[in-house]
Amino acid sequence: MFRKRGSGCVLTAIGDYLGGRGWRRGPVPEALAEQAQAGVAVAALAARFFRRPTEANAFAVHQARLRARREALAAAAALKAGRDLRRREWLALSRRLAQAAEEGAAGAAEGSRFGVAGVPDLPAMSAGLRDAGRDLVAALAALPDAPRCEARLIAAKRRAAEVERLRQRARAAALDGPNVVTELKLRTVLQRLSRAAEALQQAADGVAEMLESMA
Repeated sequence: MFRKRGSGCVLTAIGDYLGGRGWRRGPVPEALAEQAQAGVAVAALAARFFRRPTEANAFAVHQARLRARREALAAAAALKAGRDLRRREWLALSRRLAQAAEEGAAGAAEGSRFGVAGVPDLPAMSAGLRDAGRDLVAALAALPDAPRCEARLIAAKRRAAEVERLRQRARAAALDGPNVVTELKLRTVLQRLSRAAEALQQAADGVAEMLESMA
């Protein structure tokens, strides 16, 4: 079952909650799908902030970060109390999604605080995180369709790898700059976004393992 949310559709859980928390067997738990969408929103707003580093855009990222935290807590609680046979795998995926959202938001917050948000590669890095997250959401939606799911997982990993390539380029450019303090501040922001990309890579790997076990 698909439900409209934000700018796209997310796959919701199949069946009713049992005792208020458990769910019948279905492709993806609803709480996890909601968490994944919240992470995409964080990255999308971070990309907007890095394109236009205003206080309003920084605050929007902060609000999205708080929402992502709430969704992560809700997902973890529902997964721990649920009866899904893949509960451990879902919980591991939830932790990686939470890390990606947290690191992406922290990168924007530190970019604002350190005054380095105007670096050219930062918008593209956050946009890459956004697109990788969208591909991951689509992969989860396509979980019953192995070829489609695999294609979206490959796309997510490719986008995450591109974020790392951009980090390396931005770091190299910063090393050539005259200001060591600015370089150190930028390095912190770049590391945040790189960790977010790594978490999404690991999330995609986790879904791929689940897909293989279902074959």
